[in-house]
Amino acid sequence: MALDPAPLRYRTYLWFPVFTVGSILLVSLAFATETGPKNLVLLHILLLSGLYVSAFLGYNGLLGDASSLVEADADWQPSWRRYVTASVVVASVVAVLALFPPVPVSKTYAFGAVGIVGVGVVSLALASGPVCLAYLYNRRRRIGLNYLK
Repeated sequence: MALDPAPLRYRTYLWFPVFTVGSILLVSLAFATETGPKNLVLLHILLLSGLYVSAFLGYNGLLGDASSLVEADADWQPSWRRYVTASVVVASVVAVLALFPPVPVSKTYAFGAVGIVGVGVVSLALASGPVCLAYLYNRRRRIGLNYLK
């Protein structure tokens, strides 16, 4: 039996965005009504910084794990392009919805070009959590997380 061709760090990196997106949602819900505006802004800046780092690690883990499985000629040959494309589609849909909201929005809340790009970047980082979770689920279902050939 051969060991898993993908280094363990790649599978570990995939969990970072899953937990970060979940923690952002929980912290945002818990503190949205109980903290002052200054604390809330600082909290969201720190959480977004952590989200960007964890999204980078998650995509890095996804690319590394999928590439190493393809190189090792494993039973399951995932296409990392499918998962990255799903993230880009989600980010694009969110940016389009921010540009053309389905409900009337006051002019004071309208996004400019920089705001649309910002919404796209944040939604791309947020999409990394569900995408990495879907990849881990498919990997576990097809060959297991501790793959032995």
